[in-house]
Amino acid sequence: MSSPSGCLMGFLLLLLHTAPLCAQPLVNRANIVGSASGLKQQYDYVVVGGGTSGLTVANRLTEDKSGTLLGRDHSMSETFTPPPAEIASEYPISSDLGPHGTDGPVQSSFPNYQYPVLKYFYKAWNSIGVPSNPQPNAGRAVDAFYSTLSISALNQSRSSADTAYFRPIADKRPNFHLLPLHSVTKIVIDKKNKKATGVQYVSVNNTNIVQTVRASKEVIVAAGAPRSPQILQLSGIGPKKLLTDLRIEAIEDLPGVGYNFHDQPAMFTQVT
Repeated sequence: MSSPSGCLMGFLLLLLHTAPLCAQPLVNRANIVGSASGLKQQYDYVVVGGGTSGLTVANRLTEDKSGTLLGRDHSMSETFTPPPAEIASEYPISSDLGPHGTDGPVQSSFPNYQYPVLKYFYKAWNSIGVPSNPQPNAGRAVDAFYSTLSISALNQSRSSADTAYFRPIADKRPNFHLLPLHSVTKIVIDKKNKKATGVQYVSVNNTNIVQTVRASKEVIVAAGAPRSPQILQLSGIGPKKLLTDLRIEAIEDLPGVGYNFHDQPAMFTQVT
């Protein structure tokens, strides 16, 4: 458990308003706010984190200003393009579109070129009893397989939450405020009903000034696997003994918060 100043790097504070706007009008674009002075005091939703999940959630919540959009089905959020014929013929890759989406915002495909030495890796795995799996996207991602990448088959450029969910709406969502270079240090929780009512945050340039913004509906924590539980613990949600030892008031004793992390072993080979 690190101090609040330990969670400053790499996060955005996303602030959005899905109800009809009132009070101070927003400019007619998804507004990147340069400082806290440009924020409203309250939003419908506060999304903590501007990465893959944070930008995606912010996009979805601001699609419909009435806030009723969550009934729509976006179960397939990708546009999958099968690999080139020469790649598919050399490696265990299925061109079956069934497990994939074909009209979503995130592009997924395979590189147009692969180093020939990779074929020997598959042969080695097969020789020791590890079979090839041509379709790991159908619910069985085991054995030796060639994984899809989040890239556009058209020009091999990377497809990300930024290109898929933020840039297309950057000039079209007046109900969306984004505050970069700030970090949330604590979720404000009503102790009586244990409901999140806002967040406290600081600027990366001045961590001594703590400010607060309110959320009338929800606070959504999307700060990644390491930082989301850290923010919860700083807010009093986590193992009670740990929080008490750190002089943090325990609002909800949840022993699993911040635990059960597992390493993901990986092997990389560089060929020159």
